[in-house]
Amino acid sequence: MAEYDQLCAKLLKESGRQFDGEVTLFAVEPSLQGKGIGTALFEKAQAYFAHKNFFLYTDTGCNYSFYDTHGMHCVAKQKNQNPYQKNKPFYIFLYAATVS
Repeated sequence: MAEYDQLCAKLLKESGRQFDGEVTLFAVEPSLQGKGIGTALFEKAQAYFAHKNFFLYTDTGCNYSFYDTHGMHCVAKQKNQNPYQKNKPFYIFLYAATVS
């Protein structure tokens, strides 16, 4: 986990961007996905960060396309060794949003 954290910090530094806040953990139990829970939680995060820039890290082990469909943008990515399947690419992403 320490190595993952270092890679995330490197992505943020290399992006050259400044943010007002970070979502550090965003997850919905797989059996409850697709029921609007994630969208409702994400909308609460957006309201919390009203008119501010915020970011989060995600990776190819997660449903990162959720953030694309909810107005965030991938601003940096880093290819790494896949901890789950050695023969498949694994990326860590830095996603950013400006909420208005």
